[in-house]
Amino acid sequence: MVALGRGSAMQRVMGIPELLDLIFNMLDRSSNAKMARVCKKWSSVALDVLWREVDDLHQLFSLLAPLRKVGSIGYVRDLSFLCYPTAESFLAI
Repeated sequence: MVALGRGSAMQRVMGIPELLDLIFNMLDRSSNAKMARVCKKWSSVALDVLWREVDDLHQLFSLLAPLRKVGSIGYVRDLSFLCYPTAESFLAI
C-alpha cells in the first residue's frame, strides 16, 4: 500500500533542484520555457537554465521595452527601442 500524506517518491525526487537542473540542461529552449510554467519550484530552475546562455541580444533587450528593426547590414540587425525604458516603466510591473 502506498503511504499518503508526504507525496510519492516521484514527487519528492522531482522537487530536488539539482536533479531538475540535470534534466533541464538536456532540454531545448522551448521545452525549458514550458517547464518554467509548470510550478514555482520548477520555474526557478528552468529559468536559470533558459537564461544561462543568451545567444540573441534581441531576446534580452526586448524584455526591457519593445524593439523595432531599423535596418540591417548583412547578418547584423540594427534595433531601436520603440520607447526607452524608464524607472517608472519597471515600477508599473
